[in-house]
Amino acid sequence: MKGSFRNSERPTEGELRSASPRYTGDDSFPKLLGFAWWKRLLFLFVPPKRQRNRPTVSGWLLVLIAIGIGVAAYNTASNILFLVLSFVFALLIVNGFLSVVNFQKLQWELRLPSECRAGEPISASLLIRNGKVWYSSRAIWFVLRVGNEPIQRIFLRERIEAGREVSVDFSFQVQKRGIETVQVEGPESTFPFGFLRKQTGSFVTEDFLVWPALESRSSRIPLPRRTTLAGGAHQKVGSGTDLLHLRDYSKGDPLRQIHWKATARTGKLMVRQLADDGTGSFVLHVDCSETLWTNQALFEKFLSKVSSIAGSLFVQDRLSGYSFNREGVKSVRHLADLHDLNDKLALADLFTGHAGRGTSRGNLIRFLPTQDGNVGLELTG
Repeated sequence: MKGSFRNSERPTEGELRSASPRYTGDDSFPKLLGFAWWKRLLFLFVPPKRQRNRPTVSGWLLVLIAIGIGVAAYNTASNILFLVLSFVFALLIVNGFLSVVNFQKLQWELRLPSECRAGEPISASLLIRNGKVWYSSRAIWFVLRVGNEPIQRIFLRERIEAGREVSVDFSFQVQKRGIETVQVEGPESTFPFGFLRKQTGSFVTEDFLVWPALESRSSRIPLPRRTTLAGGAHQKVGSGTDLLHLRDYSKGDPLRQIHWKATARTGKLMVRQLADDGTGSFVLHVDCSETLWTNQALFEKFLSKVSSIAGSLFVQDRLSGYSFNREGVKSVRHLADLHDLNDKLALADLFTGHAGRGTSRGNLIRFLPTQDGNVGLELTG
């Protein structure tokens, strides 16, 4: 019999963001084939630890009817009433036996996504397998508990045939970044007649990382200033806003690019050659010192801005690395490197002291508080 599946040791940062985030559970019923007959019989009357059998409304009504029939049969000595009473008892026994068979040899996997953000729907799934050979499982549900959020029930709306598996998708939200706990309890069911609500008491509990929420509005990223080894900006022709140089007009050039002042000065048509805003890469400096961020609300805005800008620059292939607090510059070349940065932001906390201005021979972006209570950008390098 399985109880809690929670890890005994605190998971590391890498374990929280596993490449294959699957957490398995099993029904809490022992394998009956290896037990003696008396243990099988005892199991039907004395449920294992954490199991609960609670009568439903119809179940309580059936119990009251059985008591009434029993009293009437005892007082009248009517054989027909005793037959009806025996039928009611047989119905309860069959209900309990079928409910046991319904849960037997059920296994499930909890599948969490590798990216979870605060304030956004998190899509997950339960893969439920029926290991029985002859009998299907039906009318079951699981109870989802995520931190302090309200509980959510995950219903299996179709039966699982013997030897088959079904994936049930569900979603939930987490409002704060950091380490969060998800627990799936179950399965539960009122099968087959709805007289008893049977809870197996089995559950799976896992911790996962929640990244900071993204900004509702994208921030304007400063233009790169210079070419360096760490993150250079070689200016090239594009459709940006910065003037790269002037050249003679060629057939087919857009009229809106004509530089009229230069044309009047030189006496011939001159067009503007604009620099490409998409060139150049940056290094982000993440300073979590409490001397810089005076309150928690501003600190959360800062983490959200860092995560948003990092994702935007990575998509544009303009993020060369980051410097986290007093650590050196770490390059960002793959998606896993960006995930590592978001993991650090999810676990970030204010510390005493100052991380310094950051050292980088590239275009370094620093984050500073503004007078209006927001987070601003400063480009150095």
